[in-house]
Amino acid sequence: MKIADTTYVVSLPLKWARKYGVKKGDEMDVEEKNNELIFRIKGEQALKKGSFEAFKYGPLIKRAFDAMYKSGYDEIEVSYQTQQEIHEIESALQNEAMTFEVVRQDKNSCIVKSIAEVNDKEFDALLRRTFLILKVMSNDLLTALQNLDFESIILIKNLEKTNNKLTHFLRRSLNKVGYKLPDKTNFVYVIVEQLEKIADEFKYLCDFLGDEKNRSLKLSKSCLELYIMMDKSFEIFSTLFFDFSEKKALEFAAIKKNIMDSGLEMLPTLPTKESIVVHYIINIERMIFDVLGPVFGVLL
Repeated sequence: MKIADTTYVVSLPLKWARKYGVKKGDEMDVEEKNNELIFRIKGEQALKKGSFEAFKYGPLIKRAFDAMYKSGYDEIEVSYQTQQEIHEIESALQNEAMTFEVVRQDKNSCIVKSIAEVNDKEFDALLRRTFLILKVMSNDLLTALQNLDFESIILIKNLEKTNNKLTHFLRRSLNKVGYKLPDKTNFVYVIVEQLEKIADEFKYLCDFLGDEKNRSLKLSKSCLELYIMMDKSFEIFSTLFFDFSEKKALEFAAIKKNIMDSGLEMLPTLPTKESIVVHYIINIERMIFDVLGPVFGVLL
């Protein structure tokens, strides 16, 4: 609306204002970015509170509770009927919901509350660390395979838990406050979610290789060379988000094609157990390449 000859007035969506408790007289931050104006609430926002009836979810307790954590709740009242149910919640707090703590507990209920959030600078640092953890998983697993070091493979698998904590926290932040470039939030969310799935695939490969029945498995030269290509591919990809270049992207795409072509050609010729490893390598490479689309969405 135009008032007099010098002032324009913009209204805030009522649904948004109610969601965040905006009242008459509240101050807001306004940031100018090119042709956009970004409005932010000043000071503390109203807590997003919810309730969770653990006894309704059985074996899905952790997954359902984690969904509430990632969606941005600040405080959750948990109701439970058995000790196993509260143990599942405690496991979620320890392994995924890294900013939640139990602040009150009764016989059949507890209150869990967020004790920390993340700012834009910390978000980028945690995202970079997530890429680094996957790079370490890939590098260390290659070294273990080359040295037939099956004990280390079990330890490498544990890095997936760290990845879970970080990716859950990052998705919570994206749901709660968005990315520093608001119109890129959805792309970044897809990137983070895919990074968790890649870590899961590495974990499954570690499970297979670390199994007692497979500890005599010695990979052929061609299989190791395929893994080395995948490891190099991930090393290139892990730098694209933070230091993008068309040359790197094209090199990454060329390696991916080589892995897919070579791996699919090898599969029918290999013993069963080695073909399973090659299948994991192909799948991990495909999952890594799938992240390139949303990376383009953020950067281009």
